[in-house]
Amino acid sequence: MSSAIYDRIYRYVVDVACTQPMHVGSAEGQREDILRHPSTGKPFVQASGIAGALADYVQKANGYEVRRQLFGNSGETNGMEGKSRVAVLDGVFLKEKARLEMRTRCSLNKALGSVDEKRLMGSELSSGAVQTAEYIGTGSQFRFAILVYGNGFEQIEDAIAAIHAGKIRFGGQNTSGFGRLSVLEAVKSSYDMTNEAERKSWAKLTDFYEKSGADLTSQIKDRKSSLEDSDYVIHIQVKLDAALLIKANMTDADRVQKSLGNVDKMPNFMNICNADKEYIIPGTSLKGVFRGRIETIADYLGIPNGQIEQIFEQRSKILFEDAVIREERSIQQKRIHLNKISGAVKYQELFSECVAGGEADITIHVDTARLSGAQPSGIGPKACIALLLYAVRDLAVGAASLGSGASIGRGFLTVGRVTIQQNGADKADFSLKAGEDVGDAFVAQCLEELNAVQ
Repeated sequence: MSSAIYDRIYRYVVDVACTQPMHVGSAEGQREDILRHPSTGKPFVQASGIAGALADYVQKANGYEVRRQLFGNSGETNGMEGKSRVAVLDGVFLKEKARLEMRTRCSLNKALGSVDEKRLMGSELSSGAVQTAEYIGTGSQFRFAILVYGNGFEQIEDAIAAIHAGKIRFGGQNTSGFGRLSVLEAVKSSYDMTNEAERKSWAKLTDFYEKSGADLTSQIKDRKSSLEDSDYVIHIQVKLDAALLIKANMTDADRVQKSLGNVDKMPNFMNICNADKEYIIPGTSLKGVFRGRIETIADYLGIPNGQIEQIFEQRSKILFEDAVIREERSIQQKRIHLNKISGAVKYQELFSECVAGGEADITIHVDTARLSGAQPSGIGPKACIALLLYAVRDLAVGAASLGSGASIGRGFLTVGRVTIQQNGADKADFSLKAGEDVGDAFVAQCLEELNAVQ
């Protein structure tokens, strides 16, 4: 008689909330809709995506062998060696429907500075052009379940803690701020397969999403994930005059009225909002501006472009988040279209824009595990921070701007305090006000590491 493969099953039911928008794409059409269940038509988070994110984290935290033991290897065919001992169930939204929002995005041709469009041969589809994408909005809540057959629950609980810490993000474009979650509730139940009563209890279980067992929520929130302590987090306080315009894909009448009061005519364009109707600087815009400045700075310093690509491409080592604009100050500005050849005003081309201003905190995460893995030929964590700080300096002195309309004075920031943290402790805290010397020892270390990059 052969021995059992496992003698215990652990079941985790986890409720999470989106603290940043999330894009789980359907890969259908050009608009990039979110994934919807084929039978219900409702948005959901596919189990394979959740499992992939968990497995990737387990490998980073514990090595490939632990990942293989838990999540299997489809290339192995002998016995149970290739079988996964972790089963993940789809994420289902807790309310009737998820909070949705639409955003536009594009890819630029670096040489021309224009939208770079590439057509798929034999079809009408194109990539790189301006596209509208659908997102699960901030505040949306969903539930998923994890089953662990045999040992390995410690690594799974570590991974759940990593979700809460932001080390695991779901969906696409997470390096631009998307897919960050917080754990609302986590419940664990255990079934001893050597005990007849518990075997029967497991066999009778029909709803794997049922929350029964031990409440792990406090434990998970207080627990430090294996990779959490090593990351650097940069917080940048900025102020904007009422002159930022990162165009939304549509004008929201209620939002405009909240900003400006009653207006005779709705503006043609307004700054982008999140699902909570807050004006934001989206993570995609921040990533684009910072990458552009860093590439320029690296070129000046003689750093090969390939090393900069290692930072931003193939699982970016820098993660940006949406920055919500507080103490909002908005105005409506009227403009005219000009014929660029003749310089004359185009007929009936008067238009208006609702531009935003206020205060915001820009948050950037530097993934030290990935950057350290890129050394010695790549750029290390402190050198990466130095490049980011050079880009912040360029924003502070007006050498770079956000959004559209820089030629008419829009998108320029006043940079206040900059704080760099690791494991919740301050590594650097300084001001970038004009005329003030930074004089920070940690910043000096970062600059030294950057100077050593060849």
